[in-house]
Amino acid sequence: MGDTWTERDMSIRVELPTVFKNELVAEAVARQVAELSGFSEEEIEEIETALGEACINAIEYSKCFNDYFTVTFTATENFLQISVEDKGEGFSPEEVDHNPTISSKLNSEYKRGWGLMLIEQLMDEIQISQAEPSGTKVEMKKYKSTADQQ
Repeated sequence: MGDTWTERDMSIRVELPTVFKNELVAEAVARQVAELSGFSEEEIEEIETALGEACINAIEYSKCFNDYFTVTFTATENFLQISVEDKGEGFSPEEVDHNPTISSKLNSEYKRGWGLMLIEQLMDEIQISQAEPSGTKVEMKKYKSTADQQ
């Protein structure tokens, strides 16, 4: 038995009720998977934060309060891919401000809306698509830093 989890590609799928605080459950799983995969502490914290934001969005904006959202973790030798999928109404990513400014938020009634920007800045790749048959799927990828791969 090897020391790292990624001697072969591994996947974990977790279904969580659309209830606030379940983002913390997903973050705890992400931490374990990332640690076992050999990510640095800084990378793990970035993964946890991005995933937390994606889960909060799935819980809040899916409007599926009596349903579940799914988080899938796929670890490879070089990266961790995480997808968060809900069964909600879905949304158009083009309609979301991906670069909110502090001044625009402070002068607005709606102070929230930082999640996608955080995810985009913390993860190496992000793709948002329509889930089947309905809802939203956010796929995020984090590569291990090159210092860790040598």
